[in-house]
Amino acid sequence: MTITTYMNKLGIDRKCYPLLAVTPKGEYPTKSYGAKMNQFTNQILSNQDHYIGLFNQDRKEILQDVFFKEYTVPLIGCNDESPFTNASKTKIESYFIVKKFYETVPHSELSEEQAIEQGKQDAKEFIKRYPSDKYDIGITIAKRGEDGAEFLGDLIFDESNQEYKLYFFHCRN
Repeated sequence: MTITTYMNKLGIDRKCYPLLAVTPKGEYPTKSYGAKMNQFTNQILSNQDHYIGLFNQDRKEILQDVFFKEYTVPLIGCNDESPFTNASKTKIESYFIVKKFYETVPHSELSEEQAIEQGKQDAKEFIKRYPSDKYDIGITIAKRGEDGAEFLGDLIFDESNQEYKLYFFHCRN
């Protein structure tokens, strides 16, 4: 299969930011407020007092956790309108294949075939680490230009937390 096949499985047909969020079972925040949202935010952001600049990178005007809750949370499927459904193994595999492709192939680090194979291996390791009977896993696609996605690179995430995670990459389709 080609990378396009895996992109189609995720619904990617344009420039975007695919997001994958992980929480312990039953803790995925389905509302943009409340205890689950606060727990999720507190667990994935390493420095609650970190400021980021939205309009001018030299002027840090908003706390990262405020920005995250206001702009990014709605992108990961945390809303009152749609119920949470756990991502399938097929979608998880497709996510990691496309992620590996965009992290390596444009920089001539791997061929498309190599990226697909390594992405499959990354997905196997992820599924082993985060079995669906113990974790909630949500995958969403944020459109290019959405504020909650455009500033993800400015946020400081806690990479040591193994229970709550947010993966993302820029898909330059």
